[in-house]
Order: sequence, then C-alpha cells, then structure tokens
Amino acid sequence: MVKGAAITKTVTILLIAGLVLIGLSLTSFFTDPATPRQTRIITAGRTTLWIPLHLPKEITHGTVVSGSAILGSKDDCDITYDQYMAIHWSDRTLKSKELLPTDAYEIVSEIPGPKLYLGKDKQARVRDIHLSAEKPCGKIVKENLKVIELYCANSKTHVVIAGMLDPVMTKEKVLEIAKSLQCP
Repeated sequence: MVKGAAITKTVTILLIAGLVLIGLSLTSFFTDPATPRQTRIITAGRTTLWIPLHLPKEITHGTVVSGSAILGSKDDCDITYDQYMAIHWSDRTLKSKELLPTDAYEIVSEIPGPKLYLGKDKQARVRDIHLSAEKPCGKIVKENLKVIELYCANSKTHVVIAGMLDPVMTKEKVLEIAKSLQCP
C-alpha cells in the first residue's frame, strides 16, 4: 500500500509540474517581452526624429535655425552616394536644388505627390525628385529621391526628410522617419 501511495504522489507531482510548465509557456507566448527599439534619436535644429540604427552616423552642419544632418555612405573619391538620407531644417522653405546630395547630381524631373496627414496636426508635402549624375569614368547614375516636407508651427521651422530610394531605404521607411518628427 505504501508503494502505491508513493507512485500516486509522484504521478501527481509530475502532472502538476507539467501543468505549470504548460501554463508558463502559454503565458510567455501571449505576453512576449517588448523587443528593443531598432532606432536612435537625432536632433535636427529644435526637432527630433527616430532614425533606424542601420543607417550611417549623421554628419550635422548648421545652426539651430538652419542646417542639415546627412546620413550617407560613399567612397571618398566618389561624387555620388551609395546610400543617402538627409534631414534639412530652415526658417524658410527649401528649394529642390538645396536638397541634392552633391553638386554632381542634376534634377531630371520632379513629381509632386499628395499632401499627407501625419497626425498631431502635422501635414506634409510629398514629392519625388529623379536625379542623374555623370561619374568621372563616364558612367551615368540615376537615383530617386523621396522628399517629405513638414512645418513645425511653434518654432516656425521647415523640416525636409529626403531619402534616396534603394532596397533598404524604401518610400515607407522615409515616411516612417517623417512620422517620427517631434516639433518643440
């Protein structure tokens, strides 16, 4: 009789332990821990934006009133970018020529897009600028620049996010960065 009671007790303990394990597994399945943010904050004048971690470190020029933060990669001797993202800010609207990555680029065409509502009283103008550049070797490079322009009324600052489209920097990624804009 003692042997049967020990077996029953062991089976009961194993069943309870199994149920606890199943319960914990289900709990972790439904309440996944939050994944860490894959972005970093950069400051553009008086505004801030969330930028994906995989983009190159920004090089900032200018003052709080006007300037730019360039996130790009190119060879030192190259006149064109392999990867390019820029945030420009100013107390005035910026002309298309001021948004070009380097002087080597020429505007082929510019297509205005629809106005976007990005929440929190933020409206944006969107446009696509098609660029070309001739490298010293004679090769012609063609690029597409997605441009999203926003205005921060409190600081009277025009902010332009310009991303050269490629498989990593998509239209959706440029829009996501524009949505992250925090005006003062």
